[in-house]
Amino acid sequence: MQRSFRYLLAATALFIALPSLLSHAASPATKPASVQNPHWNIDRCNACHDMSSGAPTPIDPQKIDKLCLSCHDGKQAVAEVHPIRRKFKPADGVVLPSGFPTFNEQLGCNTCHDARFACEVQANVQSGNLLFLRDVGEGNGTELSWCQKCHQAQSYAKINPHEMLNKDGLIIEKKCLICHNKVPDRTAIERTSKPDLKAAQAMICRDCHSRHQDPITQMHVGLQMTPRQQAFMCAKEKLGLSSNPSNAQVDALVADSKKPTLMVTGAEGQMLCSTCHNVHEKGLFAPSSALDYLSMQFDSKGKLVSPVRDASFCRHCHSMW
Repeated sequence: MQRSFRYLLAATALFIALPSLLSHAASPATKPASVQNPHWNIDRCNACHDMSSGAPTPIDPQKIDKLCLSCHDGKQAVAEVHPIRRKFKPADGVVLPSGFPTFNEQLGCNTCHDARFACEVQANVQSGNLLFLRDVGEGNGTELSWCQKCHQAQSYAKINPHEMLNKDGLIIEKKCLICHNKVPDRTAIERTSKPDLKAAQAMICRDCHSRHQDPITQMHVGLQMTPRQQAFMCAKEKLGLSSNPSNAQVDALVADSKKPTLMVTGAEGQMLCSTCHNVHEKGLFAPSSALDYLSMQFDSKGKLVSPVRDASFCRHCHSMW
């Protein structure tokens, strides 16, 4: 319990130690554009609100998360380390305090943060509650006791959802249900592009990997790929990642509208986290199947890692550009 308690404390410290809501915890290669912080500024209401006769109008509750993420995306402003769009499950040791709102019974940005604290007449004089957290009492919301408003002691244990098999090679179903609505079919050979996730893939991944460092400025996730880029990836899959497909080979795949089947993209050809990363433990799916491709394995130190870990993998695709 003491060790698990330290995990939660460390995670909390990462969040509260941020010097500014619009600072950026990325590498120099991913510096955000210059953005003015709209919080604690009574002249910046229109940054978030539609205005009517000079006064801000209420924000539709179902649009609040999208509005927050329009800045807190890890590029313009720091990405929040806490997950959203999950339902409260008291059985998992999590409770919803009185006065903490949800939308469709799901956790949202507005559940813990009440931005109205930063919109008051005296907002230019920042209070001790810089993160405008709800019900902080006499503190400033940085104490672990504030987290305990929702998190009960039995929920502190650190869980690695990527470790999906027990010592006998049997699937740990509760690990699957962290991200999926149901346990996937282990006998599947091909990807269906219908993983039945509990939320958007990038949102689920960011729940834990909010400090993911993307090696390029524009960041991969969500980028729209051209038909030629997809055909090039398809050629790499067929010939080997270390191959160098010719223009003629790529042209032929473009003409046939071929797309990658192992490093899959989204329905509209956009890059996903799973385009590069297979988050499943090796052995979960049949060997040599599309679902086993580049799956995670234990290293010599017993740590489960992805083979996609350094720039050498990036060059499999970026060598042509």
